[in-house]
Amino acid sequence: MKLRTILLATVQLAASFSLTFAADELPSFAKAEGIVRRHFQSLTGYQSGDLISRSQVEPVFDALERLGWKVGDRAEILNSVLPDGSYLVQQFRSDKGQPFMRKVSGERLAYDRLDQISRMPGGKLMIQDFLRFRNSELSLSSKSPLDISRIARLQPKENRSGAPSEADLDKPTGRLYTVDALVARLEQSYEAEIARRKQAK
Repeated sequence: MKLRTILLATVQLAASFSLTFAADELPSFAKAEGIVRRHFQSLTGYQSGDLISRSQVEPVFDALERLGWKVGDRAEILNSVLPDGSYLVQQFRSDKGQPFMRKVSGERLAYDRLDQISRMPGGKLMIQDFLRFRNSELSLSSKSPLDISRIARLQPKENRSGAPSEADLDKPTGRLYTVDALVARLEQSYEAEIARRKQAK
């Protein structure tokens, strides 16, 4: 009887260690990415390439935690996404803004530039013009003869302090504007977590 009790306790202990180890393992990044993409696909009106906002991204972290990965730099990633109250998000969710957004979404730096323009003196009016005039999206095309970065020169000298410069409009802002960018940033966080766990062993 004693031997049976010892064997049973040993089996239970081994099972307990097995479950603890399994719970501590990270899910594959492919599974994590699938969670992220399915979440956005479930959002009403969302299309691939659309500008994303914080309220759309927040539930992703809870879903990943349920999967078994608590993202350590959640706050940093979330702060890299535009808040719902930002001018660009509000405009791109309007009836006029959504078609324009989808025309420029595939252009390199389009969102970066529009985000910076929205924070220039008079930039909001400029974005309204983009949304109002036909074919205005062509000015953000890489094939356009117009260098959109030069609009920084149009700012009155007295208003240029702190506003994006011509050079700024040719560089990424570091923000996360799309699901693809979010997934790429999460992958960096995932690799850092793997490295951290290896060092901790």
